[in-house]
Parts: sequence; structure tokens; C-alpha cells
Amino acid sequence: MPLTPREQIASATMIATHEVVSNLTRAKSAMENLVHEMADLTALLSSEGRLIWGNVTTATWLGVDHDVLHEKNMKDIFLEPEVFEDRLKFISSGLIEKDEFSLVLLINGKQRDILWSMKPFRAVSARRGLLVLITGHDITDVLKAQSDRAKLENELETAQILQQRFLPPDYIQTSRLEIASFYRPAEQCSGDWWGHFDLGGDRDLVCVADVTGHGAASALVTSMTQALCLSFVDRHQNLDVSPAALISEINGIIFKTFHGDMYMTFFALVIAHKKGEIIASNAAHNFPMVLRAGREAKQNPEALVVQGNPIGHAADSLYLDISYQTKAGDRFILYTDGLTECRNVDRKMYGSGTFRRSIVRHSGEGTGELRDKLMDDALSFYGEQPLADDITLVVVDVKK
Repeated sequence: MPLTPREQIASATMIATHEVVSNLTRAKSAMENLVHEMADLTALLSSEGRLIWGNVTTATWLGVDHDVLHEKNMKDIFLEPEVFEDRLKFISSGLIEKDEFSLVLLINGKQRDILWSMKPFRAVSARRGLLVLITGHDITDVLKAQSDRAKLENELETAQILQQRFLPPDYIQTSRLEIASFYRPAEQCSGDWWGHFDLGGDRDLVCVADVTGHGAASALVTSMTQALCLSFVDRHQNLDVSPAALISEINGIIFKTFHGDMYMTFFALVIAHKKGEIIASNAAHNFPMVLRAGREAKQNPEALVVQGNPIGHAADSLYLDISYQTKAGDRFILYTDGLTECRNVDRKMYGSGTFRRSIVRHSGEGTGELRDKLMDDALSFYGEQPLADDITLVVVDVKK
């Protein structure tokens, strides 16, 4: 006999109700399993601290079987039980809705920093009265990581200060030349370096280097480079100096030390003022820009082209010296690729062409002013975009 419409509705309602209840039961079971197995401690306590229920982590932290949790009092696991008892009384008073605090536990013989949270939990049964829901999250590893990070940042700040002391002043003026420089690391430590050395005999050595990458490892290589240059200069005072010999010496030591894992570009320029000569050698570095004395206004700069393999690439790399005539009024602009290869917020690269046009536009400025104008143009282009690489710029004006 077919069901009446009322019976059909009643039947459908019963089926739907059964499905909803089944789904809720499965969801409740899944949630209970999740809480039961979660890494954080979760437990219900009486107002005196006796355990009513706890998950697996609770039993693990107490060092007991899960079946006997109800025989334990939560205060037994604290190194400072009186502090816990005061907190429990406070939350049980009903004056606040939640209390968070940090207390140390001894878990498996090791002290662990735990972040605790307690709040009132009204039991379904009035007989149980007010219960307290407590959760504990182990933050030991987080605190250690924060401490280690703080120590590392402090060490990096110290390394940054020491590394910057390896650099010459940002403005140098002697009877022979005038130098203005700009240096900015992408991180606390940099892979960029530049140096100026008096070789005696009316000669100067200017170098610029760029280690692959940036950070502490690159900074170590620049520190080695500084020391190697100082040693080379001390051994060649008042002697004819080959920049290629300097680069070869650095290459041999860097390759032996890092076995080809660290590369560095390097440009060395010796200015022999009495001879009116420059001698240049290059290890895959950006070609410096040259503005010749007596040039026409707005004339494009020349590139000082010298080829060579990067330092650290191979033990037997060969480097060449190339000499050019120079005179008072010549201007050399050395830089690292971070200046031209950094990008703005639109991911557009500054580029060598833009840099050249900036040089032409400001070529009539003095040494320091030219440095400032060139960097103003570049930094304005980068905008708010964080630097992706270290930047170094060195403007060298020959005075005699």
C-alpha cells in the first residue's frame, strides 16, 4: 500500500535526520581522535588540578600510561607547582576568561619551555562543577631558534662593521688623484670590495672586486682579498707592478682554498703618474667607463676593455696587462654589476645603457658630485625594491 504524503514526509525526515546524526557522530569521532593524537597537551582538570581527561601528549609529558591519567594531579609535573596552583585558583575563581603563562617542565629528563593556556570549561553534568581546560604548547625549539637567530644577527652586525673597515674612505684626495666611492651591501655582509693603495714612486693601485653571491661566505673571500692585496703591495713598494701578477697570485690562493667553489671578478688599475700611463688587468669584471680629458661635452664614455677568467675558476688561468696613455683630467668609473643589474618594482633592470646615459648627463660634475648624481639616478630607479645584489661605485679622477 503506497505511503500517504504525510508518511512520505515523515520517512524522508527520519532518513535525513539519521544521515545528519551519522555525519555529526563521524565528525565528533574524528575531532576526538585529532585532539587525542595532537602534539600539544590538552586536558580537563578539576578546580584542584586533578586530571579528568587528557590526550596522549598529556600522558607522555606526565610519564604515565594513558589509562591512569585520572589518578594524577597536573601540578605534579611542574618544577614550580606553587605557581601553577596560584594560576589554577585564579582561573577557577571565574574572574577572568583566559590565562596564558610560560612555565618550565621536566619531560624525559629534559627541561622544556611550555606556553600554557587555561580557561573555564562548564561540564555538562552539574555534579562535576567548574572544570578547567588547559593546553600546553612546547616552545623550547622556537625560543632556541630565536636565540640562535639573535646571536647570528649580532655576529653578522659585527662582521659588517669589520668588513666596512677594510674599505677606504668614501672620499680620497691626494696630489695625484681624487676618488669618491659608494658602497651598499644587499645584506649585512657583502661580496663587494674595493681598495686604493699607494705603490710609491708616484703610482697608485685601484682595485674593485665582486664575489659570487653575497653574505657571510662572500665577505670571507673579500677579507682574504684585502689581506692578499696588502701583502702584494708591501712586497712591491717602489717597484714596477703588474696588475696581472696581483690577480694571478690572488687566483692561485683562492682556488687552492675553495677548490673552485667560490668565484670572484676583479679589476686592477695601476696609475703611473710620471709616465702618464695606466696598466690594467681584468678577471671577468665589468669594464670600467673612461671619460678622457679634453673630451667634447656629452661625449659617450669609453669602455676600458680587458678580458680574463674569473678568480677561483681554474688554477692555471692566465691574466694579461694592457697599458694606455693617461693624463690629468682623465676620469675612470669602476663599478660592480649590482649597480646595473638591480631591478625596480616592475622587474625592469637598470642596465648598462641607462648607466652610460647617466654618466654623460652628469659628466661635467666634480668627483664627489658625479658619484652622488650617478647613485641618485640609480637609487631613484630602484625605488622601494630591496637590492638584489651589493653595489659599489668608484669614481677616480687623475690630477697629474
